Amino acid sequence: MSEKAKEEKAYRVLESHNFLQRAMFRYMLEGHAASEEGKLAWVTSGFPVEIPVAMDVGVSYPEQYGAIVGAEKVGPKLCGYAEELGYSQELCSYARASIGSVKHPEESPLEGLPAPQALLACNNICGTVLRWYDAISQMTGAPVFLLDTPPLEGEQPPHHIAYVRHGLDNLVSFLSKQFSTTLEEDKLREVTDLSTETIGLWTQ
Repeated sequence: MSEKAKEEKAYRVLESHNFLQRAMFRYMLEGHAASEEGKLAWVTSGFPVEIPVAMDVGVSYPEQYGAIVGAEKVGPKLCGYAEELGYSQELCSYARASIGSVKHPEESPLEGLPAPQALLACNNICGTVLRWYDAISQMTGAPVFLLDTPPLEGEQPPHHIAYVRHGLDNLVSFLSKQFSTTLEEDKLREVTDLSTETIGLWTQ
């Protein structure tokens, strides 16, 4: 068997690979459509995305796009563009690649994420997200909303729950004003039911 044939048979392409490619292509198309309608928000991993989805606001995940950047092997180039703007190499590569992609969409996979009209951050995953989104806000003009959450350590005291509830109420008000939309309880229940089912399938 030739070396070329060995390389071509190095691994078997799973059926799920083609399904994932189609899903990602549809995901990007939906993001561009929402952006063109002026109804797209970028969200951080761990953000309660059920609320914007229930309010008919499209969402895109920069962290997920970071995986595409890595797969296409353009991370060093995009991170380098962020570093040229003065951002340290010690900054999270997700953030640097995102900033570099916004600066140079023509050199980014799929020409970058579609332009956001809002930036929704939740600091339940790390403290970088707020300043990362502040930088993207300066570049795109999209306003930032931060959902501040207490650390998850055992059972949450009542004042923590009340604090997060207040933040969620503020989120609804922010989205209502930014996108001229409303939150319907039935739609939110439908979206959260689907989200819960998805989490269950993921953890099986």
